[in-house]
Amino acid sequence: MRYQLRYPIARRDELEKAEAWLGKNASARWGVRFGGLMLARDRVHQRRVETISLIASFEDNADRKRFAQEFLYTTLPGAAPDTISLDSTEPPDAGFAPPL
Repeated sequence: MRYQLRYPIARRDELEKAEAWLGKNASARWGVRFGGLMLARDRVHQRRVETISLIASFEDNADRKRFAQEFLYTTLPGAAPDTISLDSTEPPDAGFAPPL
């Protein structure tokens, strides 16, 4: 698939959450897999930390942008390359979970 988005996750169960969201909201083919370790930005402690990542692949760039906006709370740049890595995502307000 042409479009990829790599992003850090806090827990391994986030793979299932991403798959559930994509299963309900993506209009074209997609896939999610573990992406290994990556350096991410810890917004609370203002430092870089090593964490596991997910790689989401998309056939349709509109699905990738919507996933970034609605699931990761992150707006991709208008001219984002086909493959992009996020070093952090915007955490939702306390008690708020991504829509399924």
